[in-house]
Amino acid sequence: MSKRKAPAPYHHFTKAEWSALRADEPMTLTHEDVARLRTLSDPISLEEAEEVYLPLTRLLSFYVEAIQGPAQCVGAVPRNPRQQGPLHHRGGRFGGGG
Repeated sequence: MSKRKAPAPYHHFTKAEWSALRADEPMTLTHEDVARLRTLSDPISLEEAEEVYLPLTRLLSFYVEAIQGPAQCVGAVPRNPRQQGPLHHRGGRFGGGG
């Protein structure tokens, strides 16, 4: 019986692979924005912002949506003020003996 390898905690990408993760994330920085960043001792170019930071922005957006998604769904469930607990259905409480 072969052992299954545990998934790696990190993924390695080439610059081209990482840049492709940008997908359709819009570029909102202008040349002037990048020039201001350079004055803050950051040697960034507009191309580097597109190739490196936009995929990171997209990844962070996915993370925020994933974290906020369940909370928004629970908040959207109509609640009867007479019911106790977080959620209810006609047969009792969701998620536990009810």
